[in-house]
This record gives sequence, structure tokens and C-alpha cells, in this order.
Amino acid sequence: MTRFSKSFGWLVALAVVIVVCTGCPAKEASGPPTAHLQGAVTLTGGPIPADASGTIIFEPVTVGDSRPASSPIKDGKYDVEDAPIGKLRAVIHVTQELPPGEGRQFTEFKTLVPERLKVGQEIQVDGDNPNLNFDLK
Repeated sequence: MTRFSKSFGWLVALAVVIVVCTGCPAKEASGPPTAHLQGAVTLTGGPIPADASGTIIFEPVTVGDSRPASSPIKDGKYDVEDAPIGKLRAVIHVTQELPPGEGRQFTEFKTLVPERLKVGQEIQVDGDNPNLNFDLK
């Protein structure tokens, strides 16, 4: 076998591997279906104070059905692109920093979420919803 035929054989083999690999479709991510949820979070019908910070979490009621999804609440609005589908619990956390006090060594926060809503609200999500609003009253 000549030197040329050995090199040519390797080039052909390499070309075949490249063609086969680039022609293979990538596997699509599998998993439970998700929904795009957007909306507003208000406090007794009014806006959340500007100095408050918050998070909304959508978690399946049945543990293990799918993974939870969350979003920060900014200017009273949230946007979750990958919320699970089905019966969910929407858990909202909104806190506000307390003004400095005498003798405090650490920053303290108070929650703005009413006690009865701290465990979340059960909702049904069947698909995308751009107007899923929550009022903390």
C-alpha cells in the first residue's frame, strides 16, 4: 500500500464520521410540559412598596410530579417561562427591610404576605397565561 492510499483512506474515514455526526439530530429535551405564566402581585389591591423585594414560586402539589419554577417579583410583576402544568401551589414571598433600630446588630425584614397565604395558594395551570394575577389581602 502506498503512502497516498493510507492517507486517502484516513481522509475518507474522517469525512464519513463528520457527515454522519453532523447529520444526527440532537435529542430534544424531554420532561413534563411547561407553561409561560406572567402577571402582577399586589398588596390589598395596591402596588407592592418600591423598597420591598419578592419571589413567586410555582410548585406541584404532588411532590415529584415535576420541578418547581420561580421568578423574582419586580415592580409588582413576575414572568415564569417554565412553570409546570397541572395542580400547583403558588407561594409568594414579599419582604421589606425594617428601618434601623436602636441596638440592632443585623438587618431585619418583615414579611408583607398575610399569615394565611404563607403556605401558598392552590391553582390549576393548563397552559400559558399572561394575566395570572395575585392579590395579597
